[in-house]
Amino acid sequence: TAQADRASRDAMLEAAQAHLDFAARTRKEAEESAARDSRALAEKRTLEDAERDAREARLVGDLEAKIRELEETRRAKEAEFDAARRQARDKADNLQQRADAEEARLRSASSQADVAASRLAAIEARCAELDTRSAQYLEEAKREIDRAAQKTAAADLAAEQAQ
Repeated sequence: TAQADRASRDAMLEAAQAHLDFAARTRKEAEESAARDSRALAEKRTLEDAERDAREARLVGDLEAKIRELEETRRAKEAEFDAARRQARDKADNLQQRADAEEARLRSASSQADVAASRLAAIEARCAELDTRSAQYLEEAKREIDRAAQKTAAADLAAEQAQ
């Protein structure tokens, strides 16, 4: 019976040892599986991080390209606006110069017209004066002719009477 107890105990110890060995193998397999899973997960995360970083880098690159494009467009628009503003200012200056020249020409023409009107008035006044003098000379000449005719008639009458 002692032997049976010992055999039973040995069997139980073997069973316990087998159970412990099985548990150790299972634990080791679980640890190895967990380590593999952890490595796979780490690799997956690393790959996902790399893909995310690559996507972010592409997005950043795209955004930077878009920003450069918008900056170039803005600079081109500013240059276009500045050119249009300069052109408008030059056109306005040109129109102002033309308006100033036209105003000066009109002032000159007005001044010339005033001078011509003044000269015309002086000429008309002189003509009126000459007309008046001509009329006076004509009247005086008629009177002289009448007097001469009267003298001639008186002289003719005196000559006829003297004959």
